Amino acid sequence: MPRPQLTALILASALITLDGTATTIALPAIGRDLSAPMPRLQWIVNAPLLALAAMLLPAGTIADRFGHVRVLRTGLLIFMAASLACAAAWSDAALIGARLGQGAGGALVLPAVLAALRGAYDDAAERTRVFGVWAAWTGAASAAGPLLAGMLVDVLSWRAVFLPSIAVGLVSLILLKRERPVAVGDRSGPVPGIATAALMVLLGAFAYLLMHASRSGLTDPSLLVPAALAVAGGVALIRDPRRQVLFPGELLSARNCLPANATTFALYFGMFGLSFLLVLYVQQVLHYSALWAAVVLLPISIMLLFAERFGRLTSSVGTKWLVLGGALPAAGGLAWIGSAPHPVPFWSHIILGTTLFGLGLSIAVSALTHAAVAAVPEECAGAASGLNHAVVRAGGLISVALLGSIAAPGASDVISAEGFQRALLLCAAVVAAGGLAGSARLRDDEAGGVTSGP
Repeated sequence: MPRPQLTALILASALITLDGTATTIALPAIGRDLSAPMPRLQWIVNAPLLALAAMLLPAGTIADRFGHVRVLRTGLLIFMAASLACAAAWSDAALIGARLGQGAGGALVLPAVLAALRGAYDDAAERTRVFGVWAAWTGAASAAGPLLAGMLVDVLSWRAVFLPSIAVGLVSLILLKRERPVAVGDRSGPVPGIATAALMVLLGAFAYLLMHASRSGLTDPSLLVPAALAVAGGVALIRDPRRQVLFPGELLSARNCLPANATTFALYFGMFGLSFLLVLYVQQVLHYSALWAAVVLLPISIMLLFAERFGRLTSSVGTKWLVLGGALPAAGGLAWIGSAPHPVPFWSHIILGTTLFGLGLSIAVSALTHAAVAAVPEECAGAASGLNHAVVRAGGLISVALLGSIAAPGASDVISAEGFQRALLLCAAVVAAGGLAGSARLRDDEAGGVTSGP
């Protein structure tokens, strides 16, 4: 693949990560300026995750049908317009709506990027290496995002954190125009609108239940409506004959696809949960500035820069051992922070813990991505990448909804030291369990497990 095209694909994917981490850093400032309570702050984070988790599956199939680059350009334009709306939002409700728009644009961008990368390389070892390059530079964006956001929040305003995404999107569009579009996929048929809407209702209602059940209790009558919506969404999804478009049979039959995605869910449950909790803890409880809140997340991004090097080990070590070797230190880093006494020591626990978590994520991410996407036939590349990205966002959606409510119990809009520790220990347990279960199910002698040679 020509370097400008590869750069454009990496930038397009990175701007979604950059925006997500930047918005997290700005949460306390947003809460003060818009008088947003804790549930609204959770929805500001979760709104794009909800749209992404629900729309990435059909978006992957759309990318296969209409061409990866064409769909990518459309997604970038939607994302940039929604970012501008975020910067101009006059209320927390308006900001949540604009964030949903960002998620819709990102849902078109992300599977098109991974599918284009997968289709550009025939050699499995080279493809795994490129996935490592992609993960590394996405990690660099996640490093730049919080630092830039911290400076913008401290010096200007939280509204300024949405402007870099527009600039990055413009550069990506310009570079994409220099290359020949990816060929349109062979599949055809209607987009499963009902199944997609049902999935969004199901995930949104479930996230609402997680957020409010821990605050008001399971017997609260106000939870009956979201519970009914969750059931209705699930029934509609099951009964819609077009749901097969969201979950092609090739994804379910590929031996390594499901366990790789299950472990991906656990690891990103940990990453989104850790980022959300740490940013609020250091600003609300320790009273650090937004820039210092960005610094605590920096080790994760730095460690992700080594993802390419670890990805190269897949051909000799195998996916299952890389997954296990990544999940355990990641869980250990979470437990190390969560078990520390309050106030949590900055360098010996927070920085060391985030470094361990970032190391574990870096070890596993390339192998997991390769197993999830390369285990399916070429004509399902978009659907497979859509599923993989949807799983990542679903992990974040559930994590922020559940752990945020545990960290800020009752009607409090500020997390507590005890709640912060409980939430992180639960987070560590999920990551460890996901890594152990995934490594036990992954097969190195199946597609996506281990390459045929160094």
